[in-house]
Amino acid sequence: RCAEVAFSEPAYSVGQGLIVASGNPKQIKSYDDLVSGEVQIAVMAGAVQANNLKTLGVPEARIQSYPDMTGSVAAVTSGRADVFAISALAARRLIGMEGMSSVALVEGFPDPVVNGKPARGYDAFAMRKDDADLLEAFNKALAEVMGEPDFVDVLTSYGLTKDDIPNKKTAELCQ
Repeated sequence: RCAEVAFSEPAYSVGQGLIVASGNPKQIKSYDDLVSGEVQIAVMAGAVQANNLKTLGVPEARIQSYPDMTGSVAAVTSGRADVFAISALAARRLIGMEGMSSVALVEGFPDPVVNGKPARGYDAFAMRKDDADLLEAFNKALAEVMGEPDFVDVLTSYGLTKDDIPNKKTAELCQ
């Protein structure tokens, strides 16, 4: 994508999330438990988590694809799956919804390393390559906003955390 458009500096980053049944009966603490354990894993069809799990060596027989978050959560609450692998942002938003008391978010684990890189997405704004002046002005304004003391408060209002402040620049990500 970097060859097609000019990206701003990242505005935030998103790691991986794991949703388990309340009480975490299988004591799942990280992606390592998904790789080394015998747990059944729910993912959304077409989501990056399925590819990451396969790359990490999880047999396809333990990965269950569902068409949406509702089906994936239902798999966990019904016991068909032990964990639902999804982005951390979507996981936090899902857990915060009314009626989700039967599931919990696994907190505080590092992003899995897939193909030598942490499985973390970086979100930026795309612009036409011809709009170099706009990109420069946008990046300057973005840096000012991200430097404000209440920036983390703004992030958290959208389900992000201070850990989602990007630690990489676009040039590094586009290499």
